[in-house]
Amino acid sequence: MSTEKEKQDGQDAKPSKPPPLDKRTRAGNGKWPKKEDMRQIVFNKAGIVQQVADAIEVDRRSVQRRCADDAEFYGWFVEARERNLDMSEAVIFDAINKKNLTATIFHLKCHAKHRGWVERHEVVGPDGRGAFAGLDDPRKIADGIRDALMDPEIRRQIAEIRESIDARTIAAMKANGGEAPRPEDAVTKH
Repeated sequence: MSTEKEKQDGQDAKPSKPPPLDKRTRAGNGKWPKKEDMRQIVFNKAGIVQQVADAIEVDRRSVQRRCADDAEFYGWFVEARERNLDMSEAVIFDAINKKNLTATIFHLKCHAKHRGWVERHEVVGPDGRGAFAGLDDPRKIADGIRDALMDPEIRRQIAEIRESIDARTIAAMKANGGEAPRPEDAVTKH
């Protein structure tokens, strides 16, 4: 409740709100939290820039600029992220200890590559060699294209494709009053 004196002065008994924040600069009072408080905020927010920015009421760009300008500040983010990785690893190892096969295989694929635990997808050509073997040399590529174009079966297939395209173009021209079809009028079949 307000007293008569406060009503006369035009003031309310409630505490006034702090001025709105200028999101382009720093916290509402123009200052960042104290060093140790800021460090704790970074750790509590797991080093996630947007969450830290929201906690201290600045925009994320301000936090990013501070990271770029202050090596110690940036170091807190690095340390917080390392803690996150430690926690994630602990969860994986808990799952491994509980005989979770998926977690075990995941761990082996990530950390036992030197023992052969690697998942590889290989593309093999018809001759059993890598499908892209020899394609690092432009001369070999040109030779391969020339050889392919000399193959009678490939030449026959190219001729069929050309005839099909020509036949469709002629049909489209007849349907279009003798004019060549425009690309935007093309209809694709699925």
